[in-house]
Amino acid sequence: MPTFANIVKNGIYGNFESTFPPSTGPAWLSMATGKNPGKTGVFDFLSKKGDEFSIKVLSSFDFRKNNTYWDILNKEGYKTYLLNHPLLYPFYKINGVMVGGMGTPINAGIVYPTNLEKKLNDISGGYVTSVDWNLPKYSDKEKFVRDLHVFIDKQFKVIKYLIKEDWNLFMHVSSASDFLQHVMWWDWTDDNSEYHQTFISVFEKLDKKFGEILEDLKDINVFIVSDHGFGLLKENFNLSKWLVEKNYLKINPRNESINSLDNLLNKIFKKINKTPLKKLLINDKLKLSFLTKKLNIGYPFPPEVDISGSKVIPGFSSAAYGALHIMDFVKDYKNFREEIINELKKLEKTYGLKIDIFRREEVYIGDKSKQAPDILFKINDHQCNVQSSTLKGEVFSKTIPFENKSGSHRSQGIFCAFGPDIKKGKKINAKIYDLAPTILHIFDITIPNDIDGRVLTEIFIDDSELAKRKPKYTKLGHIDSKSEDERLKDVIKDLKLKKKF
Repeated sequence: MPTFANIVKNGIYGNFESTFPPSTGPAWLSMATGKNPGKTGVFDFLSKKGDEFSIKVLSSFDFRKNNTYWDILNKEGYKTYLLNHPLLYPFYKINGVMVGGMGTPINAGIVYPTNLEKKLNDISGGYVTSVDWNLPKYSDKEKFVRDLHVFIDKQFKVIKYLIKEDWNLFMHVSSASDFLQHVMWWDWTDDNSEYHQTFISVFEKLDKKFGEILEDLKDINVFIVSDHGFGLLKENFNLSKWLVEKNYLKINPRNESINSLDNLLNKIFKKINKTPLKKLLINDKLKLSFLTKKLNIGYPFPPEVDISGSKVIPGFSSAAYGALHIMDFVKDYKNFREEIINELKKLEKTYGLKIDIFRREEVYIGDKSKQAPDILFKINDHQCNVQSSTLKGEVFSKTIPFENKSGSHRSQGIFCAFGPDIKKGKKINAKIYDLAPTILHIFDITIPNDIDGRVLTEIFIDDSELAKRKPKYTKLGHIDSKSEDERLKDVIKDLKLKKKF
């Protein structure tokens, strides 16, 4: 990969520590805002309020209300282009361009402003915002990789067109590498796999395409970051089954009837490609079923679970970590939590596992921290899948319950930077919260004082203006004078006018 080798040689590189757990939603939101999930309120796809649970569908509303770096740049008059950013839907008015990525509904439009849609579709031959790697058809790995190549080609045709326009910040997210590593990590680690070179071909294409873009960019500071790293997934721990055995989680066989309803809903909603019409969903069970199927994220816990009779509810597992919510009615919270932690630790001896366990206050800070899971843990450094959606199977197995998945997220992503103001050949360690304040510093914009990250001043050439200038911090301000509710109403009204809501 000559392009990336040249970047490492002529710039800064190192680890880029993600959120914990390294889950897509909270990681991207933290990268955009510089805040830990204890301040954004997004920990995963499951939200708890009191003893009630609901699906947390991350959207552009969450990004807007948490003050992203691009919204701050826009407020200062800078133009930003955001391409294929995950979960940034519905699109909203920005000073620049917003092209859809993962989480953009099919047939919902691909870009703001909308007058660009025809042009971008014409240029790309029909723009594609994502590739659903969960689909059964992608058990055919050759087909999967062919579709990834098409996806990359379409994306970069749009990049080459838009990058010629007048902008101050240009961001593109290459999701193909994420999809690839989820499905084919085993083929990457096994040199003898018949798909080993097929896997490599995707990274070779990304390297080539990115190199072509860089040829047209002169005197520009470039950052390459990932929201998380990747690694092998090879074991399975059935958290829900373990909780039932320990009498923390109660089941009610009558609730199993929801399974047949869920199968029916799945068939119905498979034909619906529009934005989730939440108001038409008559209760939480239906809402949960609908949204989980739309997002391919499954139930957070088995449908036969009796929530009211349970002391502990498993949080949404992002494949390679576990999360536990303690119900509010439980007395002597601290001692009860320690009891659960001690029971988890016993698994090390029982199954020969390495378990890292965290209390929520050890991971998060901020006014929304109490919404977080009470206990978080990882097993064998994320190599063990933590399953919470079924009671079937063994408590622990040395095989994984997936056909199309062998890779999962890791905490250490990548950070690279190069350009006229960036040092050469230096290695650093950065955190996902550091990107937003560093970008604001480059533009000489005051940084909100509730940001958890720091300006990476050590990456700048010593005698450069960026190294000499001290970061400026201020109190948090709103993106505009309207309240958050007013802004959300404006977006919803706009969607209704466009018949997309």
